[in-house]
Amino acid sequence: MLNIFSRKFIQYSIFKDILIVVMVRVLGAGSIFLLNYIVAKQLDVTTAGYFFWAMSCFFIVTQLSLMGMSDVALKYISQKNNTSEWGQAVFILKKILKWVVSALMLISFVLFVVAAYLPVAYFEMKSDIRYMMLCMIPGIIFWGVSNILAYALQATGHQLKSIFVLSIGPYLFFCIGYMLLTPLSLINTGVLFTVSYVVNFLIACVWFTKRYINEKPIEFSSQQLWQMALPLWAVSMMSITLAWGGAFLSGRWVAPDQIALYSVAVRAAALINFFMIAVNFVLAPKIARLYALGDMKLLQREVKVSVRVLYCFSIPVIAVILMYSKTIMGLFGETYEQGYKVLLILVVGQIVNIITGPVGYLLTMTGNERYMRNMYVLTGLACLGLIFTLTPLYGIQGTAWATCIAMAIHNIGCAVLVFKKMNISVSPFGS
Repeated sequence: MLNIFSRKFIQYSIFKDILIVVMVRVLGAGSIFLLNYIVAKQLDVTTAGYFFWAMSCFFIVTQLSLMGMSDVALKYISQKNNTSEWGQAVFILKKILKWVVSALMLISFVLFVVAAYLPVAYFEMKSDIRYMMLCMIPGIIFWGVSNILAYALQATGHQLKSIFVLSIGPYLFFCIGYMLLTPLSLINTGVLFTVSYVVNFLIACVWFTKRYINEKPIEFSSQQLWQMALPLWAVSMMSITLAWGGAFLSGRWVAPDQIALYSVAVRAAALINFFMIAVNFVLAPKIARLYALGDMKLLQREVKVSVRVLYCFSIPVIAVILMYSKTIMGLFGETYEQGYKVLLILVVGQIVNIITGPVGYLLTMTGNERYMRNMYVLTGLACLGLIFTLTPLYGIQGTAWATCIAMAIHNIGCAVLVFKKMNISVSPFGS
């Protein structure tokens, strides 16, 4: 009887937490969708392609600068939250911010130097895109620091604030800025990008520093932080290759308007993935804590319930996108309707992602970072190879297939590793 009550309580607690996060994520998805709608409607499809290409470029270099430290902050701050070791968490956060800001400043300087040449090398012509990139570069520093603070907020139980900083704030502020700067051009689009991330950064600072940063720091081994970060650095780079490499690399073989179609399709398919992100936000700190306590039985229950909730939310959205893919792409304009096949291909990859559940955090939050790293390196290289092979042959649909296949290989491989190394099943079935 007690076990039944315990299971019901866990199910209710997880469902409630995920439901709250999903409701906030809906706002986030709406903000991202609105940003893409504004860009697609206000800029011609070629110019929009330039903007989406630049965004993919900056996502990649920002992840390079973060050096895997986001998940390091999440893991260690989660473990030390509400304990006598909180001072160590403060030390860890300050140390991570120091390293990340240094890396962000260095990479920003490099981008300032190459901004005049990179678009020409990719699109074989001069364009205002270089001026837009120069306007966007300052935003990278604020983007990266906001990312670290968002993970720290997640680790301390402030999932909603974390989601706002990561997935809502920048896009919402961009949309608000658009109302003030209409009509859009490439240059003021770049300015809006930077201003949005500056405002988002200021909000993250207020939310976190107000309560936590004044705590007296207690020294913690920097070597231990880097031991976890280095595998995760490789993970984050290969992860960003899967997510953004298609838009960035395909510019060598397809026209900017095709990049715009692909980018819009990626964001439409991501409507499925935001349920996965919502589950991860709730589950990741619990995985770190339960694994540290050695309570694998409770961890299995939490995972099983989370996957069930994930299925309940995701299946209706998947069905709608599969049935109305052309209509969804057409919302961005008639030109975008031709990208519906790209959307369908990407949805296949997202379906595999949903089926396998939160396998990534099950590895990274339990000391199995090296297995996650190895899997990401394998699938990241596979993704690059497939992009270089399929895009010249099949255009932007080849890029979509490359991303889809690599995503499927990655998630299935991680699910197998989770079961072999931890004896944790991500199946929603069973008691």
